Amino acid sequence: SGAKDKDLTVDLLDMYVLCICPLTGLLGMHHWLMGNTKWAKWHACTCGFVCVGWALDILRLPFLVADHNKRARVQPLEQV
Repeated sequence: SGAKDKDLTVDLLDMYVLCICPLTGLLGMHHWLMGNTKWAKWHACTCGFVCVGWALDILRLPFLVADHNKRARVQPLEQV
């Protein structure tokens, strides 16, 4: 068919870079890229939940990325 599947997964290291950087981390860029818009908006409006949520995200980021990647994987269509 010639159509390629888009890989919508994210890399844990890339998400750590975004999360640890104060500008992008406090604004919730790691949440925006994973499609967690509710969390991203809260991070942006509260500066990472007054830095507490930002620190907790550093610890829970492997779980957030694994969950996102599990949902984002595109299953190849079966050949007919």
